[in-house]
Amino acid sequence: MIEIIAGRAEEHLENTRFRKSFLKTEEKVLLLPAACVDRYLTRLHRVNKDVFHPDLQRKDPWLPLFLFVQKFRRNY
Repeated sequence: MIEIIAGRAEEHLENTRFRKSFLKTEEKVLLLPAACVDRYLTRLHRVNKDVFHPDLQRKDPWLPLFLFVQKFRRNY
């Protein structure tokens, strides 16, 4: 079940990244939460899609810095 949901989320992220080329620069900042989702999905794959794994239960201490860098680079 988790594999299906994670796969669907990845499809949505790919679709969003494709469509961002049609957005203005100011509007692209609205896609910043997608960077968080992408980072979480990467961590989820690393623990073999075990949502109860202790690594996924901890907060990501680098997330604020990661978001700042993504916004600075305008890479969502």
